[in-house]
Amino acid sequence: MDLADPRFDRASAERFAADEARRHDVFVAFDRRSGKFTALPGCEGSSVDTLRLDDIDWSIDPALSGTWRMKLRDGTVEVTPAFALFARELARFAPEKVRALTGVHPSIVDTLARDLTRAKVAVLTLGFAIGKHFNGMLSQRAIASLAAFLGRLGPEGGLNTENEWSIGGLGGLSGFEGRYTHRFASGFVSEFMMGDGFASPERAFDDADFRRATGKDEARYVKEVSELVARTEGDAGEKRGKPWWKETDTFLLFADARFRRNKGRYREAFLEHARFVAYGDTRMSDFATYADVLLPCTSAYEAWDLRTNPGYHRFANLAVPPANLTPIGEAKSEWEIATLIAEKLQALALARYERTKDERSLRIPDPTHAQAGFHPLDRLVEEFTLGGKLRTDRDAVEYALEHVEQFRPETARTMVERGGFLVLNDKAGKSSPLYPDRPYSTFENNLHLNQRFETVSGRLTFYVDDPAWIAAGAHVPTAHEPLASRRRPFLLMTPHARWSIHSTYKVSPLLLRLQRGRPCAMLNPAAAARRGIADGDEIRIFNELGEAILVAKLAATVPPDAIVLEHGWEPFMYRGKNGHNALVGDMLNLLEVTDGWGHLRFGTAWDGNQHAYDATVDVAKAGGVAGR
Repeated sequence: MDLADPRFDRASAERFAADEARRHDVFVAFDRRSGKFTALPGCEGSSVDTLRLDDIDWSIDPALSGTWRMKLRDGTVEVTPAFALFARELARFAPEKVRALTGVHPSIVDTLARDLTRAKVAVLTLGFAIGKHFNGMLSQRAIASLAAFLGRLGPEGGLNTENEWSIGGLGGLSGFEGRYTHRFASGFVSEFMMGDGFASPERAFDDADFRRATGKDEARYVKEVSELVARTEGDAGEKRGKPWWKETDTFLLFADARFRRNKGRYREAFLEHARFVAYGDTRMSDFATYADVLLPCTSAYEAWDLRTNPGYHRFANLAVPPANLTPIGEAKSEWEIATLIAEKLQALALARYERTKDERSLRIPDPTHAQAGFHPLDRLVEEFTLGGKLRTDRDAVEYALEHVEQFRPETARTMVERGGFLVLNDKAGKSSPLYPDRPYSTFENNLHLNQRFETVSGRLTFYVDDPAWIAAGAHVPTAHEPLASRRRPFLLMTPHARWSIHSTYKVSPLLLRLQRGRPCAMLNPAAAARRGIADGDEIRIFNELGEAILVAKLAATVPPDAIVLEHGWEPFMYRGKNGHNALVGDMLNLLEVTDGWGHLRFGTAWDGNQHAYDATVDVAKAGGVAGR
């Protein structure tokens, strides 16, 4: 690439493109054998699918370093491989240089590097920790690059990112057998915008915080991100950019304790925006207490259900209601509730049509997502239930078992006979076969079959050729400081709960006995002593955004500059319903909401992230004693 203008040059690869429109998706390398520039096979725009360099007519030996002069249509530029720029960036993070920041001795880094190099198998696991920092995505990308450096693919290792295998075949449920395409709203962007997210950064962070994390002052960065979201948002009918459906004010939600999960003033902003909320759940969550209509759902083992989470394990478990089960009160499964709502909507539409004879009562325009261009409300129940085949939770389970290839040849009967579960078959592997008798390893198909990766270059990509990434100095793997305020002395850490699944089971009296019976925060004993706090004291954690009252739990494993508070506590469990999430000010990361370059296409696979580890707080004794 041009050293003065660090963008990929692909002009010399035009003749290798599958078609003229895709010529910019072909990448070039300097071939050390011929001494010329040539195209790489396997790119998104290439006419050659394989990654094997020896299988193509112009077998090449790509250079990873060096500089050359490349002649273009409008002149000559000096270029160098992207990998050379990556190597240059790595030099900035030599162990001796970052010791002061990380607190890690260089010898430990050296030992880890040697262990990874010598290990027969090395698997890199990326979970829900680093990515919850504002710039954690960059750190995760740098860690993932080790798989390429070490050649840890397939049986030799790979990446564990909870997305290693998948199931398919449920499109008939979400797309009504092809008659509709589902609407997509960006999860984190929509919740950030719905919660008036741009209101909290000004109070939570200052210019110095933003400059450390982004290289820009706060006003400039917030302006750029807000303009990016607004410019590409589109409306609810469009399938581009970052749709978040800002006009939505009527909600039907199931099992979504969003007031427990979201940060800042989300609860207040959502309630100001929402006109009507219908909510279905098995329990009284904090969000449920604000619903206009509360729909009682059957609990986990009172309905037919298939539970699988490809990426965590290779099993699907079947829930079957006990024989002759009598539902409690008016509780119904979510499938039954949704079917009843569809029946009522159709009845109301038909009644209105009988009064008005206006076809618009039955034809709801939707040219983007409806194959016919509209939703026929007089046939809503027939379409929603796929002609009556899908009315109950049991129907949905049997449909999935019939249509999901990765479940075959299992049926509900065979699952019950086995003990209530099935094992995903080999078709479930995403980048490798899912063998029944050995651990799953990623990228085996790429290593042994030379199949292209899901990137624009077809390879493990070390370079992002996007103007925003280049401007941020993130075009090659790197690391940036988090967006953490330095106004307060303690970093608030909120790991996953030990005694609940998020907020589910959080109010169980039996489990509460194991955790002081109410929200508690873990402090380092020395840090607590400096503030006169003893184990079991009632404490107040606070910052510019608010405060929360908890119980102190002293633990020597907690760093002296951190407060560890397991997540999952419902706001109504705190005094005044002021939960700890109100102390967390979040900000969209510009790099996580960019789209339009290569494989970075904003959608379900590339979305903004909710950051939980950028809040700093102070702590003081609240004056009471609890939990002793």
